[in-house]
Amino acid sequence: MSQLERTRLALPERRMLNAHQSAEYLGVSLQWFRNEMPVAPIKLGDSIRWDRKALDQWVDGQTKSTANMTGDEWLGMMD
Repeated sequence: MSQLERTRLALPERRMLNAHQSAEYLGVSLQWFRNEMPVAPIKLGDSIRWDRKALDQWVDGQTKSTANMTGDEWLGMMD
């Protein structure tokens, strides 16, 4: 491995994703993503992309916070 290869910085994760990448990122089928995803895409030139941060926010809104759950609610999650 050359000195240049050792010093090369890793690229940050891609922020803007196409439909296939977005579906894969969320772990859902492409069909479900295209038919059900409420997050609006962004048009960049001729491309349609979804913002990874917007997808993350949507997912965060789908999950119930466990911080303020009662014992009965915790037990209900185990059913």
